[in-house]
Amino acid sequence: MLKSLLGGAPAEDLIQYAADSPVMDLDTFTTLNPEEIKKLSPQNLKDLLDVNLSELNTIMEHPTIQAWVQSHTQSEVNAIGLKAKAGHPDPPPNGSFVLTSAPPISRAEGAFMKEHTLQISYTILLALCGVMISLGAS
Repeated sequence: MLKSLLGGAPAEDLIQYAADSPVMDLDTFTTLNPEEIKKLSPQNLKDLLDVNLSELNTIMEHPTIQAWVQSHTQSEVNAIGLKAKAGHPDPPPNGSFVLTSAPPISRAEGAFMKEHTLQISYTILLALCGVMISLGAS
């Protein structure tokens, strides 16, 4: 009887409903509003689906599941046993930072950099020669 009412339920109502230990089937779960599902924590999903939680991996491509996965971190996705790449990386531990790679450069940019690298190298070489000459003269 509740199935028809749950489809448009806000996240707050779903969380309250989950607290009563229901066992929601996947058909009902996939009718829920994906925008509201995104707001649920891993524990909320565990409470809502109970024994059916592991079955989410069988419908991973469903928009409702994808909405939740893409709005959470990898550790949250892993916490409920989903085999999917999350939409957000886990934050780095306190006191550390993450290095990212630079985007690839075009051929034109590469040629420009090579030309300027040679100019800088020659300038440094000439400066070092000047220093060595002045040191030898003194």
